[in-house]
Amino acid sequence: MEVQAATCFLFSLLAFAAGIILLVISTDKEVIESVAIRLV
Repeated sequence: MEVQAATCFLFSLLAFAAGIILLVISTDKEVIESVAIRLV
């Protein structure tokens, strides 16, 4: 049971990360560059 719960949690985490990546890709490159400059 614990293994199934952990797998389900990891899967939802991956889906969440994929959603963020798609959001970033769909965002204008100028916005991404400005954010990247702030992070660096």
